[in-house]
Amino acid sequence: MGRDARTNTFNTWRRSGDISTTKAYDHFGRELGDKDIVTLASHPGTEWQVIGSRPVLDPQVPPGLVQVILQAHTALGVQGGTPVVGLTKVRDASEYLRPEELPADEAEAPALVQP
Repeated sequence: MGRDARTNTFNTWRRSGDISTTKAYDHFGRELGDKDIVTLASHPGTEWQVIGSRPVLDPQVPPGLVQVILQAHTALGVQGGTPVVGLTKVRDASEYLRPEELPADEAEAPALVQP
């Protein structure tokens, strides 16, 4: 998809009949799907991956509210063997993953830089 396709406000997906109240759409009216990459105006410079979306089925919220679940991955270079100021571990993987989902031994993990 090129720049013109993203900014053309008269594409067929902009017709009012194509919009569903149980799906999420981006600023230009394109439907968000799993594994799509999006940006947020409130977090410039960060790309987010759409993990899923689902309608909120709660009678206390406005009709048509859709929950979009986003995930961001950030690479951070730190000096090994020293504590990093401002980096705090909140939960260990063993606290929320099943045993079969735990990462393999660190010795088997690939290095970022090959010698």
